[in-house]
Amino acid sequence: MNLTLRELKASKTFLSQAHILVAAVRALFFGASDGITAARLNEIATRLDGEIELVERLIAKAAPNGEGAT
Repeated sequence: MNLTLRELKASKTFLSQAHILVAAVRALFFGASDGITAARLNEIATRLDGEIELVERLIAKAAPNGEGAT
């Protein structure tokens, strides 16, 4: 499946928003001393970071003359 540049940018936006949400929820669990849940949320945030980087590389490859960089 080939994604368009617009779809890739939308994916990056979605992943970035998900990362922000996970970070906010993780902060709540750290405050509540729920270390297990906070650790799991940290794992999720790390995976989201990796996915965002992957999508950024795909955008860079798909964009003509570096126009896709955000």
